[in-house]
Amino acid sequence: MSTTDPDATPMRLKAGGTHLGYHTHYVVDGGKSRIILSALVVPGEVTDNQPLLDMLWQVMFRWRLRPRQATGDMMYGTIEIIKALEDAHIRAYIPIAERGQRAGYYGSAQFIYDAVHDLYSVCAPFSSTEARSCHCMNRSC
Repeated sequence: MSTTDPDATPMRLKAGGTHLGYHTHYVVDGGKSRIILSALVVPGEVTDNQPLLDMLWQVMFRWRLRPRQATGDMMYGTIEIIKALEDAHIRAYIPIAERGQRAGYYGSAQFIYDAVHDLYSVCAPFSSTEARSCHCMNRSC
């Protein structure tokens, strides 16, 4: 805990170890001007992907914009984010981490597409003694 900045929280460093600090997040216009439309500073304990959707909806409302695409790195490649973007008719140019690259996230190999019902199911990994369990990713399920 910082005695001079009680809002700062521990952050992991890429080289290992920790330090007290904040994460900064920006929504930037993808045009040539690269105008910053929104900025947010959060404690280090907030994961990188948590503020993305709230910031996007805020920018859409505040500036009355309808983005055609959203771009981000693998840290933003969660099912929740990509599904919300696609449901809003915003093309998501965000890589999805393959299972095993990021703990707690599903890779593309875990998805099964059912063309008859036009839905995706995500299947949890299973051993030879377990039944394969799948969960519908379509709102109508």
